Amino acid sequence: MIFFCLAPFMGQAQRAETQLDRCQHSAVQHFPMVKEKELLQYIESDRLKNIGTARLPQNDILAQATYQSAVPTLPVKIPGASVTPVDKDQFRVADETSILLYDGGKTSAQKALVRAVSLVEQQKVEVDLYGITLEVTRLYASIVEMDTRLELLQLLKQNVEDRIVKVKAGVEAGTVLASNLLVLQAETLGVTQRIDEQASTRKGLIAVMNIYTGDTLAATTRFRMPPAATALNDSITRPEISLFNYLSSSFIAQQKLLGTATRPQFKAIFHGGIGRPGLNILDNSIKGYYVTGVRMTWSLGSFYTIKRDRAVLRRQQEIVDAQKETFRLRVNAQLAEQQEEIAKIQHLLQQDNDIISLRTQVRDISAGQLDAGVTTSSDYLIELNAHNQALTNQKLHRVQLVFAYIEYNLISG
Repeated sequence: MIFFCLAPFMGQAQRAETQLDRCQHSAVQHFPMVKEKELLQYIESDRLKNIGTARLPQNDILAQATYQSAVPTLPVKIPGASVTPVDKDQFRVADETSILLYDGGKTSAQKALVRAVSLVEQQKVEVDLYGITLEVTRLYASIVEMDTRLELLQLLKQNVEDRIVKVKAGVEAGTVLASNLLVLQAETLGVTQRIDEQASTRKGLIAVMNIYTGDTLAATTRFRMPPAATALNDSITRPEISLFNYLSSSFIAQQKLLGTATRPQFKAIFHGGIGRPGLNILDNSIKGYYVTGVRMTWSLGSFYTIKRDRAVLRRQQEIVDAQKETFRLRVNAQLAEQQEEIAKIQHLLQQDNDIISLRTQVRDISAGQLDAGVTTSSDYLIELNAHNQALTNQKLHRVQLVFAYIEYNLISG
């Protein structure tokens, strides 16, 4: 017996619920693009390792076999000595090893550029994830508003059903017309229909939320109202701002890499192998040989283009700066509009209490007149619906104010 008495309360206690921050987090983690960040980090690591191999010994294997139409000979004959001419068919197998000693800072500049570009790509993902967070927040707000409407429709239905009981007694007593009862019963069906319609819409919104978050939230899930916020962010910290900053950093890295192209490179080299002939071209036997030393290479062609390349990067930087300021301008416009929306809702809430107080008095008077048989159910329902609409407006304004603050802070970052 005790179990059956407690069952409704146990079911209510076990009712699933969720919160805004949980839905936001689940959506971000479920969004396929979040995997890109990890993949971009792997790409960055591999690229850095590849660039680092420039400091490792570099080997070139050379093998060649040739036949020459002529070979070196002595221009004079030496009495008492004979010189065997070099064979016209020759071969050589060699290995050349070089070790980078100085590259003008090219390797470090390349690594800095890879890191800068990787930050840009990862921040683009953050921008997309921010968009998902904003969409989920607005979807959550729609569900909470829907819950508010359903709650007040249930209250309206209960009020009509309570009035039916009293009007039915009046009809039976002969003090109230039977048509008044029929009107109230028809209104009950109409309210039930509206409840079913709203519940179906809510179910569809939850299905969309499940797609975003990857969850399996049921239609009975309770969406908790976020805590009311009163503070507004003073500065713009959107992920787009960081993206613009990372783009600027990548241009600086490219400028530094351009500078290394005008500097010489020094390498230690070792060239060794076997051939016929060896280093002594007059020796016709197979010999091993080697050459070691330091080699400098200096490409002067970059001096022709570096000035224009730097000008291109400066102009690209100016474009990014202009885009950044344009973005700030648009965000400030959105914030000003949202701030006005907050002020409007606050003003409406101040008026809601007075409207509800007056609508309550009119509803109660109309209910008494209906019970006394001096007014019709249609007139009473007009006042009842007006009172319910006033209650709905107040609760919706409270919900809208909470989410208006949340959206303002999301817009600012």
